[in-house]
Amino acid sequence: MNRILLVLPLLAACSVPIASDQRIESRYHLQDLSYIAAGRDLKTEVLGNPFAVDQTAFADTVADHLQGVNPGPDINFTTTPADTARKPYFVRLVFNGPSASNGTALCAGEPEIAAAASPSGDVRVLGAFCRGDQPMTYVSAHNGGITGMNDPAFRSLVRQVGVLLFPLRNPEDVPNCIPPNC
Repeated sequence: MNRILLVLPLLAACSVPIASDQRIESRYHLQDLSYIAAGRDLKTEVLGNPFAVDQTAFADTVADHLQGVNPGPDINFTTTPADTARKPYFVRLVFNGPSASNGTALCAGEPEIAAAASPSGDVRVLGAFCRGDQPMTYVSAHNGGITGMNDPAFRSLVRQVGVLLFPLRNPEDVPNCIPPNC
């Protein structure tokens, strides 16, 4: 019984990222990942910076946190893709951007970016997996109490967004579907 009581305060201290919105467009198919992946680079744009650190270092850390989140073949998330990267695919993450947006706005332009995080450490992120100016998937998530880009809670937030950007299946893909029952 004492062991359980000791673990409860540790669990209460954990910070869990909260995904408030996810959209999977009908154009998203897991096969796209096989086409763009296979050890290739995927351009990863990081806009905004909730911490008082160098933007390039922050963007590289975010790309590192995304490594391994996708199903299927390995994708190298990078801010500086090689010529082998499949265009027009890219991931765009906006930190502390607008409180509400959508995948089309995120893929097609550069949304407003807010200043560094509040003293409470609240970090909000909007993410999109894009094919040109069209979103394939879109996610909005946030977490609080984050102290910096190396905080495990920040890594968890970025990884959760990455997992949601690359789902195993599109719920709109229904095999053997005969309208109107789809």
